[in-house]
Amino acid sequence: MSHQQPPAMNPEALPQQRLYEVKKLPDFKGRGVRINVPIGTNGIAKKKPASAVFLCQAEWSWSPVHHRIENYHISLNTKRDKWVLWVSYYDDWGWPWKWEAYEDVWTCDYRHSNRHEASLYLLHSYWACARLDDSIDEFHWIGAEGLLGISELRALGSLIWDSNEN
Repeated sequence: MSHQQPPAMNPEALPQQRLYEVKKLPDFKGRGVRINVPIGTNGIAKKKPASAVFLCQAEWSWSPVHHRIENYHISLNTKRDKWVLWVSYYDDWGWPWKWEAYEDVWTCDYRHSNRHEASLYLLHSYWACARLDDSIDEFHWIGAEGLLGISELRALGSLIWDSNEN
């Protein structure tokens, strides 16, 4: 599933998030994640390819008019030597609402991980950076599951926001 997920407008439409098994996550140290790689360079396409795999949708809601909704996808670059994390956000400033991609993407080396592990490494790096740079708190809910499930995302969120990671 690589299409953009609309935000869940009904609580019953959200994946069940109350009970989840504890997942063992890989070690994230020294995985060679690179951030803010300009699109159109190093084999990075100018837009998310159709072959990108949907990871999940995370949502934050601080008030009725203050929210953040993001979709995450992963693909290989055109040189097929790096995994690329594509982040798109819901732009509700324009009409109709639309999904827009951030101009920068995150990459990690293809040789050291499979798609699932690379998804965890890249999302870990992205959220850890958002925590420090944007002072973002842990996501409030997962709007949609994809390659990554609720239990993995909760474990990843706990690792980032419940620790003293700097």
